[in-house]
Amino acid sequence: MQDDVIDPRWSFIRRIPFGWLRTLYENVPSGRIPLFTGETVLAATDTSGGQRGSRYSVTGVLLIDNDNSLSWHKQRLTIRKRYLSDGRRMSFKNLNDCQRRAALIPFLRAADDIRGLLVVMAFDKRLGSLCTSRDLYDEAGTAGILKARWKHDAFEQMMRTVQLVSTLFASVVKRGQNLYWISDMDDCLANQERKADTARMMNSFTSEYIHHQLGELGIGTTELDEGDRLEEDLTAIPDVAAGAMCDLLNRMHEHHGTFPLIPTFVPDLKSKTDLISSWFFHEGGSLVKLAWVGRLVRKGHMQFGSFRTET
Repeated sequence: MQDDVIDPRWSFIRRIPFGWLRTLYENVPSGRIPLFTGETVLAATDTSGGQRGSRYSVTGVLLIDNDNSLSWHKQRLTIRKRYLSDGRRMSFKNLNDCQRRAALIPFLRAADDIRGLLVVMAFDKRLGSLCTSRDLYDEAGTAGILKARWKHDAFEQMMRTVQLVSTLFASVVKRGQNLYWISDMDDCLANQERKADTARMMNSFTSEYIHHQLGELGIGTTELDEGDRLEEDLTAIPDVAAGAMCDLLNRMHEHHGTFPLIPTFVPDLKSKTDLISSWFFHEGGSLVKLAWVGRLVRKGHMQFGSFRTET
């Protein structure tokens, strides 16, 4: 952390084996990340940038202090009843749909009432492996942590997401809380074998980063939805945030030839990207929002840090 903090929950930073991730946490201002006090903490994740031509792969992670976010739970059901009564999901790529477009502003305003943390982590695709190696893959297989077959890109994405979720859990939780991670049906959780591998990897790193006693630790997908679309609405928040940040960074790269290291203007954006990014970087409500980016400076040299836009 930037300031000296006498808080044992931040000791996990020293145990992160990846220098780029330690750097990000070490530069978060003291007190920026809240401590959650409710019985249950939910994490929801989604990704963007898988399409051909995208220069960035973006992971969005939402953490919600569930018992202290009752206002959001009430608002989201009201929004569903008014705009999304047929059960459709909010998503960045489908915002041209008139019903989703009408729901977007109320949906974002309601999200600001979440007692929680929303982090968007963008990776320059030229960075290569940040969390994996052949040795790690082999060792995890020998230890029985990995049992499914993983292609390199899927394994790397799983590990990046596990690192983000487990360290963010470590930054907000206290003793005895139940932690549940909900993800869209991406490569990490594409089948039961991969879901089990991801759960074991998550348990391993969460145990490494959080040394106090927890309640339950669970992992599931949006398929768990019991009809009220809670899981869908949770993952929709990192979905729209990651989609907008991915579009913003790609347009910056196209216009400037790189992601600038100095303050500069933002080129014209799609209306939905402009709206979501304005919401994301507006400081208001109880939802804390952070944007991080990792970029390749030149061969063998990379840089990680936060970014923001100003109106």
